[in-house]
Amino acid sequence: MSYGSVKELPESVRNNLPARVQDIYQEAFNIAWKEYPQQE
Repeated sequence: MSYGSVKELPESVRNNLPARVQDIYQEAFNIAWKEYPQQE
């Protein structure tokens, strides 16, 4: 479940972080999502 855009980030992230930090959060999250296997 990676984020395709900043608009998809959790509301708490969108409402509390500056726009540039939201970009960084999205990028870091997506990299971690791909890097670490998900357990079902």
